[in-house]
Amino acid sequence: MKPNTLYEKQVRSVLANYSDHEWIGKNSSLATPYFLGHFLPLRSKKLTPSEVGGQLAKLIYSVAKELWEQDLPETREELVNLAFEARDRDGSKSGKFGFLLLELYFFREYFPSNLYPQAKVEPIVAYTASSRTRFFGYLNHFVPLIASKLRSMVQPSFRLEEPYVAQSEMVGRGESLSYLRGAVSSGQSINLFGHSGVGKTSIASAVWSSWPSAKFWYSIRPKVNDNSQSLLFSLAHFLHLEGAPSLWHQLVSDKGRVADLNLAIGCLKDDLTQLSEQTPLFCFDEVDLLGNIEGRTEEQDRVLEILDVLGSIAPVIFIGQQAVLETSQILRLTELSPSDTTKLLNKEFSGADKLLIQKVGEWSKGNPRIIKLIAALYNSGVSPDDLTKLLIGSASTRPILERVWKRLTTVQKEMVGIMAVFRGPIPADLFEQHAQEVAHLIRLGLVNSQRRGNLVLDGHFPRWVSNLMLPEQLEANHLKVAELLEERGEFTESAWHYFKVQEFEKVIDVWYPFLDEEIENGRINVAAEFFRAISTKKLSQSHKEKLLVIRSEIDLLLGRAEYLTENKVSKWADSYEKATFQQNLAKASSMTGEVFLAEKYSRDAIDTLAKLSRKEGEIRRWRLTMMLREGDLAEAKSDIDHIKYQYELMTAIYFDHCGKLDDAAVHLSNALEVAELMNDKDAIAKIKHELAINFGRRGDMVHAEYYSNHAMDWYKHKGDRPGLEGTRANLAGMYLQSGEFEKVIQIGKKALQFFEKVKNTGWISSLSYNIAEAYYELNQLDLAQKFAHKAMMTEDNFIQPYALYTLGLVDHKNNVFEDALKKLSQGIDYADANNDIFIGAYLRRAIANLYFEREQIHDAVRYLEESRDAFNEMSLHEESKTTQELLSTFKLTEA
Repeated sequence: MKPNTLYEKQVRSVLANYSDHEWIGKNSSLATPYFLGHFLPLRSKKLTPSEVGGQLAKLIYSVAKELWEQDLPETREELVNLAFEARDRDGSKSGKFGFLLLELYFFREYFPSNLYPQAKVEPIVAYTASSRTRFFGYLNHFVPLIASKLRSMVQPSFRLEEPYVAQSEMVGRGESLSYLRGAVSSGQSINLFGHSGVGKTSIASAVWSSWPSAKFWYSIRPKVNDNSQSLLFSLAHFLHLEGAPSLWHQLVSDKGRVADLNLAIGCLKDDLTQLSEQTPLFCFDEVDLLGNIEGRTEEQDRVLEILDVLGSIAPVIFIGQQAVLETSQILRLTELSPSDTTKLLNKEFSGADKLLIQKVGEWSKGNPRIIKLIAALYNSGVSPDDLTKLLIGSASTRPILERVWKRLTTVQKEMVGIMAVFRGPIPADLFEQHAQEVAHLIRLGLVNSQRRGNLVLDGHFPRWVSNLMLPEQLEANHLKVAELLEERGEFTESAWHYFKVQEFEKVIDVWYPFLDEEIENGRINVAAEFFRAISTKKLSQSHKEKLLVIRSEIDLLLGRAEYLTENKVSKWADSYEKATFQQNLAKASSMTGEVFLAEKYSRDAIDTLAKLSRKEGEIRRWRLTMMLREGDLAEAKSDIDHIKYQYELMTAIYFDHCGKLDDAAVHLSNALEVAELMNDKDAIAKIKHELAINFGRRGDMVHAEYYSNHAMDWYKHKGDRPGLEGTRANLAGMYLQSGEFEKVIQIGKKALQFFEKVKNTGWISSLSYNIAEAYYELNQLDLAQKFAHKAMMTEDNFIQPYALYTLGLVDHKNNVFEDALKKLSQGIDYADANNDIFIGAYLRRAIANLYFEREQIHDAVRYLEESRDAFNEMSLHEESKTTQELLSTFKLTEA
């Protein structure tokens, strides 16, 4: 059972020692406050290795239970029977059967250690009627799933930041502290600014630590988290943990892209509304690092836009050397007054010579951080005379820093050197063997310890220490940190450290297997920084191909199609990487208006996939034969079902696009049957949603409601609010088709309220149109016009012909014939440009009625014939019949 990654190796080692919590706590890098974060309780007393190991084992068991998909059975007999039934029905990759294998080999919660079969391969193979090879094959399928689920639960990439909170009273800051606390307690946002070292972060962290409800801290780190994806994902993760998941679900559904910033901000507002009774406090440190208005990047502007909105709806402390955003309150922190400086000096230099204290006071000019830095040097044993001479001969803090560095031991220098290359919190467990040295560094003020035990190097030191190190020392530290982060599931940060030492193939090896996960977790901007900088000339052919795929995915998501079209495909072996890159080239060419190239690359991708499909088909047939020989019929059937599902769904989408709704429904029903056999809940919900739309368009509301309700039940269960409201919005459109106009307005307005809150223009436009059309049918023409204009205001090209259809009908009813004719004609132009045969048919029938009333019978007949033919093509037989009856009447008149 060979692990695929260092992280997976850690998960496997925990599984292998599942019952020995003390071993896990002492040996696993995942059994640490750094990895487990908020899943470990905050206690004044340090947790024992057994307690931390037990918590990790508990989390792994909880994610393994998700394989069962229901509450676990109460008895061993029921567990075994249901697991074997699932294997016989769904194949050996069934989650229930997988849980049984994990239970037998690792967990032993249902099977005491002395009970048959023992936790060994051969007895389990015999018990499950399997083979040794297949048994390890199953484990190699299920263990990575457990590792992935654990990472999704813990979310190490979005570790909630915690500032260092000083335990002692801050000299001279009582009044400022009271003012700051009063401002945010009254729900206001405030700018806290001042020179470096005056204590801004210290007093903000004091307010943060005493806040009675949830609190969020975020330090801006250029090229690490100064982008909208990092900020929104961190906010979403925090709010999700607090029970407000709208933003989180939206980001997940957008696959890691901030596709619509207004929509994301709307979800953020929705989440904060849900937490209004216990308003969180938000603190953003180093905000001035977002740059000035001339040098700011587009992403930094987006970050400021998010922060500006957040500051208007929640109490926020913005911390920096200068104010960047406008707030209702400001607090400028200056150096300490002479009397407060004296108090701090007497506190930090207890028993020191008065001349030295006077000299430090003059030299520091009342800056608390500088005073504490000099105190650290004094407390490390430097004589008062030497310190006085050092201050007299120095105009900057650099000699102070150098003197502090020289007084560290070799071990302490090595530790600080490793800490200096981290771009975020430092795991304390990395230095467990050097607890005394860590304590000394904390006493000196060089290192701070956070509430959960992670360490932070004081702001003076990281860059300065890195510049002191020899290149080989710096390289060794980056490699050490890269491996540490890789085994803890932080793949983007790990890749960055490999990049810093030019281990470019290792960068790709770490990141490529998790490309989709890292993109979906909003790591696009961070990864783009170094993947763009790697030269393909320094890579093997296989790594070069993977790099080009990575770049193409990132460039498409960031809207940089022009970058992607600069690359050319050459000397590639037929592979899925090649097909993916060709597909992305086709997308990029389409985005840049190069239709011919888009078509060419699409054909190239299809040709590559065709070659691979032949190879895959041969392998699948060989594998099928092998499984049948071994009697594993269920696994063979599972492979066939997966292929069949994809075929049925794609065929349904094709027929739907062609307007062949009956044919599409047949294939959707087939896809549903296969999805239910595979027991894939997401696939089932997707197909039921599509079936609901299909039946609704054909006027079969019994089936449309049935499938809509089933899909909505699943979205409610998942907590997917956009999915739920999207299904509800589609249902409103179906009621419009069936003539249940009161229902359209009732449920349409409910969905519209949500989508207006989150500013989803696509849904706002379609819902507004549906509601407008319903009001028209109820003869409430003013309201019909109001909502139709709302739909038009979104400038959604797809919905324009629908809104124009309603506005044209209203004008017709109000006897404004010229305006009606103009709007319906514009609607037809939009519909034809969109290839929307559905609304095009209704528009043509409506304009035919106008021409008939104006006695332009020839034009009326022509439009009606086009309308009838379109309804026939879509199998909308009732609409076709109605149109044909009108046509007969018109032709009689013409005759």
